[in-house]
Amino acid sequence: MIPGISTLLRMNMLTKDQAEAKKTYKSRVADIGEGFLAIEVPLNEQTGKTGIFPPETELSLFFYGPDGSIYSFYSKVLGRRTGSIPMLMIRTPNLDEVKRIQRRNYLRVPGTLEIAAKCISGEKNIHFLTKTINLSGGGVAVSTQNDEPIEENDLFSCWLTIVSKNGLDHAQFVGEVVRISSVAHERRKGKIISFMFKEIKETEREKIIRYCFERQVELRRKGSY
Repeated sequence: MIPGISTLLRMNMLTKDQAEAKKTYKSRVADIGEGFLAIEVPLNEQTGKTGIFPPETELSLFFYGPDGSIYSFYSKVLGRRTGSIPMLMIRTPNLDEVKRIQRRNYLRVPGTLEIAAKCISGEKNIHFLTKTINLSGGGVAVSTQNDEPIEENDLFSCWLTIVSKNGLDHAQFVGEVVRISSVAHERRKGKIISFMFKEIKETEREKIIRYCFERQVELRRKGSY
């Protein structure tokens, strides 16, 4: 799927400049031509200021499709279009270069974020603060040394702290335990608990999905993904 006119795009520069690579920009497709997309001059999502995108700048972009799936692709800046409304010209991706992330198959990335969880199943008085091992738009896996009788299908009210390029944010959800694994961790026995999002607002899910995408870009830049 190729983004159409008015599609909202979010992007990161693929650059060795670490400070610049951490910035996320947003824009919209204003026009489509032969081999190029004309987009509004991208704005930094945190500051609202325009970015500097010289020709040949490589970009990592993603957008939401009508089906709710995320589509991601890579492109590069071809130049600028001057006029009453200045635009940035980027290369149109080939169809096979646009990757679809279906809702049932969200992008999962390794990530260490703080999470607080409290059991809301029955009379269990279980709560803990720990860190994630990996996460996606469909759920998270956490590690814990908690010895309480946590079982599959237990429901937990969770508060996830998201540290991203745009600062500190939080996402709340109800997670259902779908898997419990025992592991040895630093000479101590522990557990890996996998939560599936049972109840989550789409605005909260989007925060997590955006973090996952940014994390993927970061890992690819480091050559570890």
